Amino acid sequence: MAIIRRDDITIDHSAPNTHRLTLINAELGAGHLTVGELAIDPGQKVPLHVHATHEEGMYILDGPMNYTLGDETGVLNTGDVMFAPAGIKHDLTNTGDEPRRVMFIFPTTNIVREDLD
Repeated sequence: MAIIRRDDITIDHSAPNTHRLTLINAELGAGHLTVGELAIDPGQKVPLHVHATHEEGMYILDGPMNYTLGDETGVLNTGDVMFAPAGIKHDLTNTGDEPRRVMFIFPTTNIVREDLD
């Protein structure tokens, strides 16, 4: 068991236009779970991508954000959840003028992502 303090997590700035806080993963002892928070800069997006072997849940902390999920597009608002089954393409776009955040949840500690953009 672990208590994770947000202030103790280092923000990962390695991907352009996003800022990632990984809250639960294998480094913290998780066997099958990754949870984190991603901030997307204004006017930027998480590229269209797919996870062939696992699903992803995304809880919108700050909306609205535009999305693609399979062949569907639309708008997600604060408190909405997007579920992307394994093999289904998806993305998120921040069309606002401030960073917007999403919580991501994976049922694995081995996240495999294929970018399609």
